[in-house]
Amino acid sequence: MTVTNAQPPFPKSKISEVFLWFAAPLLNGPADVPLREQLNAALKIAFVAWNAVVYADAVNHHEHLNSIRHLLRERPEVMALVNQMIARKRTLFSNDHRLIGRWEITTAKGEIRLWAEARNPHTPSRSEPGTHGKNEGSEHAGNG
Repeated sequence: MTVTNAQPPFPKSKISEVFLWFAAPLLNGPADVPLREQLNAALKIAFVAWNAVVYADAVNHHEHLNSIRHLLRERPEVMALVNQMIARKRTLFSNDHRLIGRWEITTAKGEIRLWAEARNPHTPSRSEPGTHGKNEGSEHAGNG
């Protein structure tokens, strides 16, 4: 009998679409703030929460969650928001263990779009997650 450490298959959905759906509760900003700025701020929070949970739950590396808690210990209102996103990831997206790598907000034909890179948390990456910019294999999700 052969024992392998095979990981469960990743969902077939585009990570950019999942990322937007995950971040949706954060997208109700003030009307006087441009949509692109609201989207960028929401995605930064969502990105941190999503990847910290993936590292903790899929790879058993809790350093990211611990760092978030330490950095936000004197900002309880922000920590409450991040905790809600952590719970959302674990409740609604618990079977999606892809990391969100680089991501970028673009505009095409007057529509705001999101490009995002999916990464395997069990494979070393070429660069740090969160650095913005495109590379091959891009995914887009429209927002609008």
